[in-house]
Amino acid sequence: MMIKLEQPHILFGFFLAFLGTALFSFKSIFIKLAYAQGLENISAGLERLTLFTYPVFVSILGALFFNTPLNKKIIITLFLTYSVIVGWVER
Repeated sequence: MMIKLEQPHILFGFFLAFLGTALFSFKSIFIKLAYAQGLENISAGLERLTLFTYPVFVSILGALFFNTPLNKKIIITLFLTYSVIVGWVER
């Protein structure tokens, strides 16, 4: 079965995916502007690390809400991601 991109619900789905990704990537900027007084000491690198953890949250939420199994590969990736982040923050 071939999916035609002309179908309105498919295009709307792509639009929502694009919009969600764009808004998530701007999250750090909006938070920094809104709370400029409490975030003066946070570096841009640490702020960007929150963006790199996006796949971790997708994996966990997918497992919780959509019953997507967390296989060995995903668990190792989650562990490595947080190990690097904790190591980087402690420097």
